[in-house]
Amino acid sequence: MGRKRFYIPCRLFVRNPVPLPGYIPRGASPAARRVLAEVYAHELAEVGHPGRMGRVALVVVWAVVMARECVLKYRRQRPAIRRELPEVGDVVHLRRLFACAFFHNIAPDEFYRYKLYLDRFYRRRGEYMLFWQLIPMLLRAVPPDGADRLRDKHVFWRAATAAGLPTVPVWGFLRAGGWVEGSWDELVATGRDLVVKPTALGQGKGIDFLDRRGEGWEMAGRRLSMAEARAWIEARSREHDRIIQPRIHNHPALARYGVDGLITLRLLTMRSRRADEPVLLAAALRMPHGKGRLANLHQDALVARIDLDTGRLGPAAGVAPANEDLAVHPVSGVPIEGEVVPHWMECKRICVAGHRMAPTLNSIGWDVVIDAEGPKLLEVNVTWGPHVLQIAGGEPLWATRFPELYERTG
Repeated sequence: MGRKRFYIPCRLFVRNPVPLPGYIPRGASPAARRVLAEVYAHELAEVGHPGRMGRVALVVVWAVVMARECVLKYRRQRPAIRRELPEVGDVVHLRRLFACAFFHNIAPDEFYRYKLYLDRFYRRRGEYMLFWQLIPMLLRAVPPDGADRLRDKHVFWRAATAAGLPTVPVWGFLRAGGWVEGSWDELVATGRDLVVKPTALGQGKGIDFLDRRGEGWEMAGRRLSMAEARAWIEARSREHDRIIQPRIHNHPALARYGVDGLITLRLLTMRSRRADEPVLLAAALRMPHGKGRLANLHQDALVARIDLDTGRLGPAAGVAPANEDLAVHPVSGVPIEGEVVPHWMECKRICVAGHRMAPTLNSIGWDVVIDAEGPKLLEVNVTWGPHVLQIAGGEPLWATRFPELYERTG
């Protein structure tokens, strides 16, 4: 029993082997401290408290792992920071890295993601919601009524369509190598480029693009015949259920940025169980940058904050040290800051309306695309990540209404 009581409370540490479970960082706002204390108390009540020796061992392992990660990440990031931001001295850089790690429980990955080596971000270090803080809150807030089934892309598409919400259509659904919905002949007859996605994976994992090339297809630079493409799709569906969607092209106002991939919006809606209507809490625009087609941060995407009232964009930013305060696109030169997202009011409406499909969920992250016809829901994120919404110089989530709405969930 003692071993179990020590191991299970370490599950946060296992998820992300740097932050210390239950360690509420210094500088956190009073609301953040209340929420985090409540979440940790809930987790420990479920699995039991580790013994004294278990706590000592956990702290020692955490300190060793955190110090090692700090050194490794510093060595990896230092050349780029010295080259692109020479005003950030090595002494200040190291001091802030270790202070964030040991006094604020901020993992080196998130230290560099939020660029806490810069003064203006370092001053607000206690207001950034960290990934290890968010995950247990989301898991606790997921109700037992099955509302989280919407994370399945096919289930979500059917629910949104039934609710009359505009979505990216699903033309095919495959399971275990067989066609459950749609057919290969129907897809070929459209003549459109296709996107093949696993229904249950996130962060762009497992997504493949099939580009129509005459009487065949091209995927990742490889040419496929009609028969090869069909056999490949059916084989992939034996690993995970897969949906097939048409490739969406950006709205003309967004297409002028000249990116090859799809520009998406991430909107966060929240509701408490005492509120009748969901509210929009934060929003950001993501655009692919570099060679990737997906607007994911790990593929060097750029992110710009969206003003919730007007839909106006702030300057863009990215994970790379030099990608900060970008008023124009670094390749095409098209203005970003001050531009207005097309159909912004409709984007907000469909996300708030979508949250009504799952009224027991406290928070939902929505991915929205905009083509020439208007905005469409792409997918829903029940366990959404905080990075996209905080990285573009927007308001850190602990400084928003998030703590208030989460606490009122009950």
